[in-house]
Amino acid sequence: MDDHAFDLHAARRMFWEFHWGLPPGRELRMAGPRGVPRATAQLGTLVAIETVRGMVWPAAGRVHLATDRYGRRLFLLARDGIVVDRHAPAGRVVAIRYRTNKGDGSAVWRHAFEGKRPVFGPNRDGWPVIRRAGSEFRVTWRGIVG
Repeated sequence: MDDHAFDLHAARRMFWEFHWGLPPGRELRMAGPRGVPRATAQLGTLVAIETVRGMVWPAAGRVHLATDRYGRRLFLLARDGIVVDRHAPAGRVVAIRYRTNKGDGSAVWRHAFEGKRPVFGPNRDGWPVIRRAGSEFRVTWRGIVG
C-alpha cells in the first residue's frame, strides 16, 4: 500500500466508521508535523500523554488526536500549531488520554499501551510527535488497540 496515495472517499468513510470526531462530509485544515498524510481521521481531542518520565499536557489550544487511513500511526494536529511546555517529559508513552464525541463528549478515554510502547517527543522541526518506535498498536473501529 502506498502511504502517499490520497483517497478522499476512503478518508470520509473512515470518519463515519469510527463514529468519532467530525461528520464524514466536513473537512478541517490542520497544521501537523512534516510527513502527515493529506487526510487523517480524527479520534478525539488530546487531554494528556503519560510518558515514563511524567505527564504531558497541551499548554494552549485544542490538539486533535488523529490517525492515518490505515490506522497505523497517531498524529497530533492543531489549527494554529501546538504549544507544549519545552520541559515536557519525552520518552516511551505509557498511556494517552483523549476526549471523543461518543456519548455526550464529556468522558475522557485512556488507552494504556501494551508491549513495546511508542515514543513521544519533538521531531526535528520541534513539533511534538508520537513515533511508533517498534510499537505494534493499531487503530480500529473500537479505538486504539495494543
